[in-house]
Amino acid sequence: MNNTTTFIRTMSLALVVVAGTCCLEGSKEAKEIKRVMKINKNFNTLLSNKDCYKVYAEQNFNKKNVLQTLEKTWQQVNNCKEEGGEVLILDGLSDEIQDETISFTLKVISEMLPDIQKISLRNNNVTIIPSTLSCFKKLKSLNLSNNRIKSTNNIEMLENLEELYLDNNVLSKISKDLASLKNLTILSLSNNNFGKKPSEIFGKKPSEISKKTTYLKSGKITYTYLSRLSQLTNLEVLLLDNNWIDAIPKSFESLKNLKILHLNNNNITNFPFWISSLSKIEIVNLESNKIKEINITKNFPIYIEHMGETPYSFENLKVFNVKNNPISKKTAHIAELTRHIRQLKI
Repeated sequence: MNNTTTFIRTMSLALVVVAGTCCLEGSKEAKEIKRVMKINKNFNTLLSNKDCYKVYAEQNFNKKNVLQTLEKTWQQVNNCKEEGGEVLILDGLSDEIQDETISFTLKVISEMLPDIQKISLRNNNVTIIPSTLSCFKKLKSLNLSNNRIKSTNNIEMLENLEELYLDNNVLSKISKDLASLKNLTILSLSNNNFGKKPSEIFGKKPSEISKKTTYLKSGKITYTYLSRLSQLTNLEVLLLDNNWIDAIPKSFESLKNLKILHLNNNNITNFPFWISSLSKIEIVNLESNKIKEINITKNFPIYIEHMGETPYSFENLKVFNVKNNPISKKTAHIAELTRHIRQLKI
């Protein structure tokens, strides 16, 4: 039996055992598979039960998407092996793949490739963060973009994670679990549902919504959730653009290592003055919000009080973007504030 056949047989059994949706459920074969799994966690043991595999194959391998998904998975696993066993790309396996199958697949792969450091699971319609990701003890980068994830539960087990991409999901809150990832340097939460509005306008940008639309009063809740991110003090890149956020917590001033901050396409009304305390900040994008005023005296008290004649140096700031905001007072102080900036967009 070659490696491809072995892998496909293992994963096909996973669809029976874990998802429990095929016709074998309740049969002698299904009970035997569950018994073997309970006794022995070595999934290769399942391959010895040829009768179970044969019945499943007869019922399901006529479905092209099942076989194609398994073959594509094996191909990516093989590519990972050939390239050193550190990067696993499982993007777009199938529109119909189930969370349980993804979870089981990762468990099997972790036994084959325990040294994986980077995993991408983009475009798989995943709704939860697979708990079996914790089997990859060396995992540093995880991309779960373009799925249907609603919660950051299970993320706390990935304590060595340095990069996390959760953009283009349906997240509306941030759990305490996410705040426990102290090694994170890159966090992308773009295009989610923080500060979400009624379901009939879900998916639209703030700029596309009528002023007459009645919004849900979720601002305070979102503010509380966002405050948890202030515990991620090693963050260098934070992307929160294209959400429904109307205010940013002052506690973000604790993100002293932050270099890139994207808050564009939200509903922010007040300029986040705490930016003045981020000495390493290089890029600030606040385009397409609802900011009406940037008042240096009001917004940057720290620099005015402590920096004397040159209060607005921002020596590391390279891009400062506040385009498409209803700013009424573009004060002369902005030129002083941004004199080191390479790109100023107002």
